[in-house]
Amino acid sequence: MKLFSSLFFVFVSVTSAIGQNKDKAITHYLFPEFYAGKVLMKTGNIEESRLNYNSLTEEMIFETKGKYLALANAGLIDTVYIQNRKFIPAGKIFYEVPVNVKMPLLIKHTCSVIPPGKPTAYGGTSETTSVTIINMLFQSGRAYDLKLPDDYKINATTDFYLKSENNYVRINKVKQVIKCFPEKEREIIEFVKLHKTDFDNKEDLIDLIIFCNK
Repeated sequence: MKLFSSLFFVFVSVTSAIGQNKDKAITHYLFPEFYAGKVLMKTGNIEESRLNYNSLTEEMIFETKGKYLALANAGLIDTVYIQNRKFIPAGKIFYEVPVNVKMPLLIKHTCSVIPPGKPTAYGGTSETTSVTIINMLFQSGRAYDLKLPDDYKINATTDFYLKSENNYVRINKVKQVIKCFPEKEREIIEFVKLHKTDFDNKEDLIDLIIFCNK
């Protein structure tokens, strides 16, 4: 795929028959399938490929010729576009940006996995168990499969952030939003009260952050 010759990438998995999984859910990927997407480089170049985001490994994955590869050197990437949705890199992970404003809402998509017979999920309360499970999936080659075995349980998690200076501030209550917009404290409190803002609801938070950026 010559358009990706300017990117360094990491080989992550090989599958011999992608079509075999088309009728199955990709439970630990953000999108139900790989879609045609675009990668805007900081140089201004645009690369095109079929893309999806692996919420388990927190990597942006592209598919070519039956292989799955993770975009690396994210510092070279400005923005990734999939299905009219926008993602920006932060380290090796990518945040979704649902609205274009000066200080945008950032969405972090992750996924926890509970294997058969295990009470604690990857990303759960036990750090040792978390590492063991993710290592087990990597070693078995399952972390990049289009579908994990049916006896695995998948829990998708969505966390919301704002980037204030060089810090990513997780927002799940009004005081954290005020921390990023201290000059609008009174207006934010009134907005949240009037609109009954649910800090677990993406649309509510989009409305709030648009208001804060005015």
